[in-house]
Amino acid sequence: MEGLYGTDMMAALVDWGSGMETGFSVLQGVSFDIAAVDYAALAAAVEDAAASLSAEDTALLLVGREEDAAGLFAAAGPESPLAGFKWYATDGVVQQASVLADADAATFALSAGLEGFASTWSPSMSVVPQQLAAALMAAELGQAPSPTVLGAWDAAAAVAEVLVGTLGDETSWLHLMVTSNLNHMESVRGGSAAVDENGDASTATYSRFRVGEGPAGAPAWLPEGLYVRTATWGPALVGESARATEEQGVVTLGAVLPITGVNAGYGTGALSAIYLAVEHVNLYNTLVADTGLTFAVDVRDSRSDPAVALAQVQALHDLGVNLVLGPLTSSELAAAADYINDNGMVAIGPLSTAVALAQPDHILRLTANDTHQAHALNRLITEQGRDTVVMLHGDDIYGAGLAEAFAADFTGTVTDIAYPADTTDYADALAAAEAAVAQAADRTRTAVLVVGHGELVGLLESVPAGPLHEVAWYGTDGLALSRELLASPGAVAFARETNLTCSIYDLEARPGLMPMLNVVRTYLEPLVGGEVGWNEFSAYDAVWMAAAAHAVGGVTPDADTLWEGLTSDNSVDNVGLTGFHILDENGDQSDSYYAFYVLSEATGSLGWWSIAWYRDIYGARDELHIYPVYKGNQ
Repeated sequence: MEGLYGTDMMAALVDWGSGMETGFSVLQGVSFDIAAVDYAALAAAVEDAAASLSAEDTALLLVGREEDAAGLFAAAGPESPLAGFKWYATDGVVQQASVLADADAATFALSAGLEGFASTWSPSMSVVPQQLAAALMAAELGQAPSPTVLGAWDAAAAVAEVLVGTLGDETSWLHLMVTSNLNHMESVRGGSAAVDENGDASTATYSRFRVGEGPAGAPAWLPEGLYVRTATWGPALVGESARATEEQGVVTLGAVLPITGVNAGYGTGALSAIYLAVEHVNLYNTLVADTGLTFAVDVRDSRSDPAVALAQVQALHDLGVNLVLGPLTSSELAAAADYINDNGMVAIGPLSTAVALAQPDHILRLTANDTHQAHALNRLITEQGRDTVVMLHGDDIYGAGLAEAFAADFTGTVTDIAYPADTTDYADALAAAEAAVAQAADRTRTAVLVVGHGELVGLLESVPAGPLHEVAWYGTDGLALSRELLASPGAVAFARETNLTCSIYDLEARPGLMPMLNVVRTYLEPLVGGEVGWNEFSAYDAVWMAAAAHAVGGVTPDADTLWEGLTSDNSVDNVGLTGFHILDENGDQSDSYYAFYVLSEATGSLGWWSIAWYRDIYGARDELHIYPVYKGNQ
């Protein structure tokens, strides 16, 4: 086609082809004026241009619109010599239903194996920011938006951040700040929103489609994979690992969460996120992807009891539910793990981190196992000058596993003190910890590390006067950002006195803008009644991942089909609110992102305040950053 788009595309292709070292070349083509196209004449002109070319080693590319493809193919007809060539087309043509509406045009496209790339939606690929943006736009507009408008979200977020923070309006300053924001922002389309030296997007994700025989035998657009260009890994072609099912119906997901009991803070937060995600997934499936699948969730209360968690998983399986969100805590998931793996089920654990559960199975965990958290704690505690640590932990799979991992990683002296997992009396454990601290040669170089869950609020309230008040305290994700601790005056007083510093898998270690995560945050904050953290975001992502697995496997797939849908090509197309879920060989998150929090009134009211972060990812290995005001012994 003539015009800026077609002419520039042709020039770029000719230039690119001439630089190939494999003998590949691009020939000047046939141009046409889109204002008034005689498709019969165009077909004849293309036939003349291709007459001297071999269909075995020549491909034809159509740069145009959907009406150009339909008109040209219908005018040429399936008997034309042109139908014997391999054809490609640009994004104005690919996946457009009108191209296949005419029988002759459809037969031509099928014979030519017409294919190409387009920005589009794919329910079988979990790219949560993109799918959520499309769902929210569709709800507002009453129809599915074009995927090409997603860049507007990135642009608006980058500009808004500048306008909130800048004092000037000089063009050069605004340009610099907007560019900087884009280069440090997660794109709504998935991956980085970075731009090149010309201010153009430096990353890209396109879906690849080919005209082939659909399920009914008629020509249809079939997904073939992805083209992905990332800022880190460069360009890559990824084959389509699975195609969306044509089944229709209601999919029931199971959820086993501690809605009551000592870990209710986790369970109620995750439940709010799960309900919100189900609402958003159904918007997407109904208004954008038109999959024919809708989702419901059957929620069961584990009562913070591993035995009850197992019973609830069994009850869900008896009802035909094969995919369970949770059980949430490591102890509850461990109690149900054998049953899940032995009975054709799959579980997605948003929060479980126990080292003992890091094994090949049908349990996918979105938080890294605790060898990562143990090392992050080791780095901070050592950097802050402590070489003697007294560990207090629950004697369960989570507490014992993290304590063992920390002791193995720490180069100083460790005293390990376990208390019964189901106790509410911490006198003996605290007495042992007090004795260990009293024997320490230098209390400024001594710390207490507590590893547990919601019970730790009661433990902090029980610490007797004496040496335990004279050393620094550290905690793990069982305490970090705890709303229950904030509600306990006694625990708050002790935490502030000992500068209790708690680690948690958290996005603080990923500096930059995440527009869609902040959108979900605005929904969840009033639902949970406070700060939203990894627990809620991870549970939200889990629903979208489950939906993508069912979009491939149908309403009631078996465990192997579900697992394949959850894990195939995860390094490329499994993008959550929080970025890529890079799974290891056990189906667990492999990247380390940890933040460290203390209680502070820095914002005018008491709350959790980040003082450091740690990450270990591709391109940033074993990296600890302590904010300057907290550097050293506190």
